[in-house]
Amino acid sequence: MTRRWRIFLLCLIVLASTGTAQLDKDVRYLKARAQRLMEERNLGFAIKHLDRAIGLFPKDGELRLLLGECHYQREEWKAAGEAFASGVKLRPDLLSRVPHYPLSVLRAGDVAEARRIYESMVATGTDKGIENGEYGLGMLLIHDGKLEAALGHLKRALTYDPKSEKINFRLGYVLQRQGRLKEARRHFEVVAARNRLHEPALHALALVCFRLGDKKAAGKWKAAHEKARAAMVRIGDCQRALAKNAGDLAALRTLADLYFEFHRWSKAQGPYRALTASQPKNPEPRFRYAYCAFQLGRILEARQQLEQMRRRYPGYEPAAELLRQMNAKRDAKSKERGKKSAGPIPRSGEGS
Repeated sequence: MTRRWRIFLLCLIVLASTGTAQLDKDVRYLKARAQRLMEERNLGFAIKHLDRAIGLFPKDGELRLLLGECHYQREEWKAAGEAFASGVKLRPDLLSRVPHYPLSVLRAGDVAEARRIYESMVATGTDKGIENGEYGLGMLLIHDGKLEAALGHLKRALTYDPKSEKINFRLGYVLQRQGRLKEARRHFEVVAARNRLHEPALHALALVCFRLGDKKAAGKWKAAHEKARAAMVRIGDCQRALAKNAGDLAALRTLADLYFEFHRWSKAQGPYRALTASQPKNPEPRFRYAYCAFQLGRILEARQQLEQMRRRYPGYEPAAELLRQMNAKRDAKSKERGKKSAGPIPRSGEGS
């Protein structure tokens, strides 16, 4: 091979690698952008970004699973099922982590296929696969009226996530129908403690407590249910407004504040992030975003946001106060670890 040909081939290799690197960069950008749009409930634009990414890299199963999730959130069951199916075909290892796949198939009307998917999830042998699969099989049995059989599946699912809202709620529902009210109450209370907007659990708690003769608790849960119902109506209004106009700042703010009020930290973060981007001079959305991260245990993310706020908004006291609290907590933990690592102080004459 002549020197000229070697140079030519080397140039081709360099160009190919450069093109591949740029393609990967473009796909990563589109994927990250789509995920952010999904958090902000801007599902239409998220789907457009994912379609572009899939066009560039059609063998990426994760992109197709994200697309399925977008369609699922838009209640486009057939499109969701098709996207999930193609994603799982490319990435069968992710089947256990796609609980909305069988649900979209079920809501599209194919019960047998949904059952097959749930059984496949259990067969993966992974904790998440068994949890989602057993839960789904239990739900199908509830639909068939086989409550005792459903109870077994749900209890097995609960062993993998004892604080799961959906599993505890369904267990409470089955036990309530069986007349086992005290047991049902315990499961409903787990849900209510984790989600103050879970209307069905709050309503069920009010009924169960009333039937158990605990009128004080029944009144408390009835009031909580009414408050949650009013909030969910407003949340629905905001979501519909944002579906029409993703830049509706009033709807974004109301949605974020409602989630924040009811301690739905992960749901509040998306709207607050969008508000931060659209209102850079307003420190409150950024602070609330950081506070949500703090409540979710994402301390590094919260600290980064608060440090940025300290530089950008030096007079904003809530951010400075939260940062002081976090630093004090960190210092206390460091001091405690230092004491433990030092061990007991040797007595006189020991260790010499």
